[in-house]
Amino acid sequence: MIDYWQTIQAELEQGHRVFIALVVQCSKGSPGTPGAKLLLSQSGFISGTIGGGIMERNLLTLAQKSLREDSYPPTLQKIQHRRDTDSPSGLICGGGQINVLAVLEPERDLSLALKIVQTLKQQQKQTLVLSPEGIKLAPDSSSPTKPIQLLDHPINWQVKLKLANHDRVLIAGAGHCGQALARQMQRLNFHVTLVDQRESIPGIESLSGIELRTGTTVYSNLHYDSFASLFVVVMTHSYPTDIVALTEILPNHPRFLGLMGSQRKLNSIFEELRQQGFSQQQLDKITAPVGLPIGSDTPEEIAVSIAAQILLKRNFQETDAHKETDYVLT
Repeated sequence: MIDYWQTIQAELEQGHRVFIALVVQCSKGSPGTPGAKLLLSQSGFISGTIGGGIMERNLLTLAQKSLREDSYPPTLQKIQHRRDTDSPSGLICGGGQINVLAVLEPERDLSLALKIVQTLKQQQKQTLVLSPEGIKLAPDSSSPTKPIQLLDHPINWQVKLKLANHDRVLIAGAGHCGQALARQMQRLNFHVTLVDQRESIPGIESLSGIELRTGTTVYSNLHYDSFASLFVVVMTHSYPTDIVALTEILPNHPRFLGLMGSQRKLNSIFEELRQQGFSQQQLDKITAPVGLPIGSDTPEEIAVSIAAQILLKRNFQETDAHKETDYVLT
């Protein structure tokens, strides 16, 4: 997200108008997923994707035309990926998607782009609001589990896009597996916090763009507005540090809590937690061993198996209407 808006800022600073497209909603079969984004600058620079294929080619043709127009206010685009529809995308894969389109002007919107970049850098709670009236920033006060919201109205529609990254994962343990998982989740656009009680950790200097916290008091210094939206994986370097991490994190009821280890080690950890007073109901919230059973051995393969399990939890436990129904296009 921040790279996207930094690019927009740079293009506006050079005096170029910028066409933007953001996927707001999609239904089953659509190649475009909520949050996907594309831009075309007046300079000819293209970045991102909203699904590819002929749909994207048609959108870029529209973008070029829009950049030549005197004015292009934010527009809601509803398309279906079928031929037998009034709004075909050119694709035949089924499903549909809703995109919001807009053209940003150097003089009018550069200050907004600067504020958005600053907001993203500081992980501030702000929402980008797009409507027929224009684009603005507003305080973020809605549910963290819904990063994009659409008020679908024929005239007074409104799209709200959270700028803070609410796809957040906390990894306890910065060993080889922890570092591999941190890199994998970063590639999936999660905000990654990697914590370890050790001060000196081999290989940690190779990580970039990942929030790293170390030291014996690392867990007591963790502050999240809502653990209910946080994915946590415990994979520390030792049995005792696994226990420390779990006793600190488990009472906060994270959205997902995974634990790595052999079955023998896991049995010992669960017994220790019972002795500390944790209920069976609390222990049942722990996914152990964490990761999909794909026969993983290397840190990179283990990271893929855990990342896939987190994506399953995130994607298939949402109840948003766009996951279940097609759109009626008007």
